[in-house]
Amino acid sequence: MSGKRFGMGEKSACEKDWELPVRGSISFRLLLRFLLYGQETGCFRTEMNSMSTPRSSLILAALLGALGVAAGAFGSHILSDVLSPKDLSTYSTGISYLQWHAVYLLALSWMNHTHDNVWFAWARRCGLGGILIFSGSLMALALTGISILGAIAPIGGTMLIASWLLTAWGTKQIA
Repeated sequence: MSGKRFGMGEKSACEKDWELPVRGSISFRLLLRFLLYGQETGCFRTEMNSMSTPRSSLILAALLGALGVAAGAFGSHILSDVLSPKDLSTYSTGISYLQWHAVYLLALSWMNHTHDNVWFAWARRCGLGGILIFSGSLMALALTGISILGAIAPIGGTMLIASWLLTAWGTKQIA
């Protein structure tokens, strides 16, 4: 790669030291160094923060809302004849939490956009993880019948609770 990027200036020290095999992706070596040694270099922090901005969270929350509608329609029109009432109830719970927390993530992302607050940023991360783990495990449990997935749901639920508490604390900090 040359020293300049199209439409941009010189490469940063991070880019020079850690050439990325895929343009725009996070450096695997930086991630590995962070996971193995706990070194949070400025390069790593910059790359991770660009992946987790309030704007990207707004987009992701909107996509999760769309996924919730599509999965709800799938459950209502197709799965209602296939699943048992208990499994359909489990699936519906996953959809319900997905939808409500997609709206919550939209609001939280907007709050983080207007108030650059570290508590809101961590609340977004916990909320997103909680949505994926809690709702995802419940929907997967209903569809597959793999009982171990029911044991994963509390991890997502705990992350959702932590997200709400972090939101409360972050709001207290700006008020």
